[in-house]
Amino acid sequence: MLTSLPALAGRDPFAPPQARCQLHQVSLWRYGGMVQKGASVRVLLQTPAKTWLRVSLGALLPTGWQVTGADAGKVTLKNGEGCRPSFLVWTLKEAQHDKEIPSFIITCSEHHLRRAREPGRIPDRG
Repeated sequence: MLTSLPALAGRDPFAPPQARCQLHQVSLWRYGGMVQKGASVRVLLQTPAKTWLRVSLGALLPTGWQVTGADAGKVTLKNGEGCRPSFLVWTLKEAQHDKEIPSFIITCSEHHLRRAREPGRIPDRG
């Protein structure tokens, strides 16, 4: 019985090969903030197609980048093996008049959700 190597690898042999590092797409992605509930963190990313992804730390994006960290103002991604730069950092973008949507953190404390009034700032209790 003959079997082709691509079939064993689980890859479509007729699909075009993907670029390994895909750095041409870096400027097309957008960091939209994060959602945190206890120790669980979800990162909000906008794709070049303008759709939003909600991914966990450690998740692998379709580009091959891995989400390694996030905070109020930035997300850090690890680039593929052998790609330069080896890490990517995206920060929140702020603009006015419908050009960009300001981002913020949402945290869950005990039983109520709180929304920051400014990007990256947690509101005071009161």
